[in-house]
Amino acid sequence: HDDPGFPSSHAHMLAFLASFLSLESRKYLQASGSGDFYFSFTSLFPLTISWSLVCTLLWLSAFFGGYLRVRMQRHTMTQVVAGFVSGSIGGYSWYLLQDVYREEINYAVTVANAEYPR
Repeated sequence: HDDPGFPSSHAHMLAFLASFLSLESRKYLQASGSGDFYFSFTSLFPLTISWSLVCTLLWLSAFFGGYLRVRMQRHTMTQVVAGFVSGSIGGYSWYLLQDVYREEINYAVTVANAEYPR
């Protein structure tokens, strides 16, 4: 199979994860007095990571993965950019949908857990 496909599915999934996790992680942040948002891992070890750092690491990892696809000549730059655009739109859309249907999803999980105990 010589045709890598359009858009790049690797770039699509990397951008999907980066966009969704960037948005979703914001819900689990603790607001500090200055208005910045931080993760607090005090129960595991005393470390505080800013939300902007989390987002930066997610997106740098995604862009590095896209760069590798082009560098290894598995995709063209156009295929990777199209994958990033479609993945970003998909991640944002999924975030909005699961946020709208969060109560229904939680109810379905609760019912399933009640019907099929571990």
